[in-house]
Amino acid sequence: MNIDRNTEQTKEKFNKIETGLKCLNDLNLLDDFFDETWKEGTDRFLDRYEDKKSFYDLPLEETGKVMEQVTEWFGDDYGLVVIDGELWMVSVGSVDEGGYKWWFKMRLNTDDIETARKVILLDKCRPRRY
Repeated sequence: MNIDRNTEQTKEKFNKIETGLKCLNDLNLLDDFFDETWKEGTDRFLDRYEDKKSFYDLPLEETGKVMEQVTEWFGDDYGLVVIDGELWMVSVGSVDEGGYKWWFKMRLNTDDIETARKVILLDKCRPRRY
């Protein structure tokens, strides 16, 4: 019964969030919400799981090797990699004028695959800080 109650509470919260987003959009406040409130919340979550000290811009000679190790892609610009038993995120950091994608990698502070997936998806959809 507790599971049913939790599921119902989650559905109610989801419906409230959905309604709130529609209202924000109608009032032309969605951009402000996304750029401020959403960014702050996701940044706090990601700060727990992204090991920013491990951030590494991949040189050309390493990019191919790392891309071959990607176990799961999230679009064409984010991937999940297992390196020496640790979970890493790879992503496009920039694209040069010729269209070449420059990649980076960053270790994730979790050994739970589901948490790693959520971290990557949230990183992918948060407002850019660059």
